[in-house]
Amino acid sequence: MKSFKIFPFSLSVILALQLSLPACVDLEETLYSEIVPDTYVTGQEQLNSIVASTYVWFRLAATDRKWYSASELAADQIVGVAKDNGAGSYDGGRQVELHWHKYSQTNECLESAWDVWTKLIAGSNLNIDIFQEADYEMIGLTEADRKRHIAEAMMLRAIGFFELMDMFGNIPAPEDIYVDLPEQRTPQQVFEMIDRDIKEYTQYLPKGWNASTYGRITQAAAKMLQMRLYFNAANYGMPEHWTECRDICRSIINGEYGNYELAKTFYEPFDWNNDTSKEIVLGVSMDETLTGRPEIFYTWNHRGARDFYGLGYRGNNQLGLSPSKDPAGNDYNFQHKLGTPFKHYDKKDLRVSEPANPDKANGGGMFLYGEMKSKLGSAKGEKEYNKQVISLVDQVARFASGKDPAQLESTVMHGEENSCYRWNRYRIYASAEVSKYFKYDYVWMRLSEVYYTLAECMLRLGEAGYSQWVNQVKKRNFNEGDFVPYTDATLDLDELLCDRGREFIGESLRRRDLIRYGYFNLPWWDKDASSPLKKIFPIPPKALFSNTKLVQNEGYSSASGIEE
Repeated sequence: MKSFKIFPFSLSVILALQLSLPACVDLEETLYSEIVPDTYVTGQEQLNSIVASTYVWFRLAATDRKWYSASELAADQIVGVAKDNGAGSYDGGRQVELHWHKYSQTNECLESAWDVWTKLIAGSNLNIDIFQEADYEMIGLTEADRKRHIAEAMMLRAIGFFELMDMFGNIPAPEDIYVDLPEQRTPQQVFEMIDRDIKEYTQYLPKGWNASTYGRITQAAAKMLQMRLYFNAANYGMPEHWTECRDICRSIINGEYGNYELAKTFYEPFDWNNDTSKEIVLGVSMDETLTGRPEIFYTWNHRGARDFYGLGYRGNNQLGLSPSKDPAGNDYNFQHKLGTPFKHYDKKDLRVSEPANPDKANGGGMFLYGEMKSKLGSAKGEKEYNKQVISLVDQVARFASGKDPAQLESTVMHGEENSCYRWNRYRIYASAEVSKYFKYDYVWMRLSEVYYTLAECMLRLGEAGYSQWVNQVKKRNFNEGDFVPYTDATLDLDELLCDRGREFIGESLRRRDLIRYGYFNLPWWDKDASSPLKKIFPIPPKALFSNTKLVQNEGYSSASGIEE
């Protein structure tokens, strides 16, 4: 299906990588200086396998369920509520404490986030060394091929640096594999490293969009990473870079780094054949047979979704939208429109005007809500609503108790199996539709983000006409005649954040956006105001124990699981 087959590569390469990266698998023993295998590249097939292996590390990180939870649940739009009196999605409390900003240092989501991104960094460094030493002429390739391979690995490493810095602040950032224990670097130092590498290596990457570059790092992907870096510069203690970020956005939109286009519909970039969507700047190649489906989709699906969608598996019923209503049915209203994501969509917006349903044209809307019935079957309850058709509600409370709704508590500890609407942006097909069943790629970067970023940069710089960039994306979400475009007068910073949240919900951007706005530590549903120190997570104790050069972030004691 995919033009760039990163899935199959030789068993010898897989084993070499696994054996050469013990630090990334076991945080208790980080052997930074002992990851160099005895490699001698003898042919193009072997070299291509090594190129592909870097993308495999990226795929494993980008689709990791626990990293995803750490990224999303600390923000305001998505929650993992405990069901059945603490069982099920309580998940050892790790999801609840993310929502409350009361992170224990041994939280498995944080440990996994540290692990998967350091693994990508180590794997990238390993392959950079191989590319630098390989005899490209002997195996029939050119120096330009070498430069491209190095540039790809450099940019994948830069993504690892960026994500790790974004979450943990002060991180080890080794630039080669010949180090004992890497020094801890500040966010400012890591920022400058990433920026330097993008400026140096983008020239060796191909432009997109075309079949030969899909699924690989291109010039546009590198510049989008730089865009994200500049856009959030103040998050990392750097001076604001609004002007530089604006200019990058314009250059991407103008086609300087490849011919990308906005999709005509909201669902195109997330459908089974999204590898043909020119909106995707960087997609993570997936295939049900060769890679399996990302774990994160289990967390979104209700257990009964197997019957509702005709799937070959059950969901684990964990993640949902933060509720818009209290148990009595009254709307929540939090400062700056935080939380309550569903209520802020226009009722004529095609993403919400009807629920997601396999019976609907194009799979219906973007969210599961109401009764989960289809021609394929119905989702049935197993606990509070045993054998009853599940009807998802935009609330969290123990309604099955029979108590007066006005007297019910609504917290992350008081959910039921039908609590919360569900995000369903990736269209789901029944297992009988073999050609479409979990064939989509996971979207990491798409062009619409550039449009929204340009609008915000212009607004912050006081430049007129910024609303047009949001309108160009937003209009596809409405039938003709239903769309009311923004003007600069109606699109202020708060409304832009709200609409950016509607466009990119579930895409792991929200936490970073809230920090950029200064809203991350404000209260919202079942979350009190939190310390500004909670903008970054504690470094996992296993990482501290394995590298004595690391120091725990401010606000967390060095003792496991104890906050200062």
